[in-house]
Amino acid sequence: MDFTYTNMLAQLNVASAHPGGFTATKKAWEKLKNFRHDVILDAGCGTGKTLAYLANKTNSQLIGVDQHEAMIKKASQRLQHTSVKLHLANIGSLPFENETIDCIISESVISFNNVRDCLAEYYRVLRPGGTLYIVEITACDTLTFAEQDEINQFYGTQSILTADEWNKLIKQAGFNVIESSPLPATADGQIELEFNDQINSIYIDYLSHHYHLINILQTKLMGQQFFCQKK
Repeated sequence: MDFTYTNMLAQLNVASAHPGGFTATKKAWEKLKNFRHDVILDAGCGTGKTLAYLANKTNSQLIGVDQHEAMIKKASQRLQHTSVKLHLANIGSLPFENETIDCIISESVISFNNVRDCLAEYYRVLRPGGTLYIVEITACDTLTFAEQDEINQFYGTQSILTADEWNKLIKQAGFNVIESSPLPATADGQIELEFNDQINSIYIDYLSHHYHLINILQTKLMGQQFFCQKK
């Protein structure tokens, strides 16, 4: 297995590492539940913590998608006593028919893929009026080429956009931005970690370097959440 940031998350069973962490997820649900949510998709579901939370909050049909096989395995274990359906797939090519999803939750995954392709897929599978919740790490201002390259090389992201750039692309994809607000760049301290003797120490180094990068770029990075609705 390659030593990458995403593999580190899977090996350490890290959950809710996105900006704002699990606290942001819970607050987002309090808003999303006011819209139609018969079918909810967690796009890039990781180890399934958000889906597990929703399974205790709603009778909606819950679906998770992740392209990382180890993530899906961890999510399957976490969700084994629920009716959540999981799919091994890329969010840029979702295995669903057009206009079959009411609500999509996308927590810190689009930046790892082609932004326009992902937003187009979200638009395709959402029903008219469907809601989309996005959380992403964002640049407070345009990063230097060296800073952008260091972040992309370490995390495996394709781009780190500003909030304004996100707003523009979301609207171009056919969504109305109902609300947009900042979040801390890091999680809220409720990150789950799983250590055992089988974990390669390199992954511990990856986790340490993650916090180092966030620290040295703390004035240039932040989190941003977007509550959107398909036109």
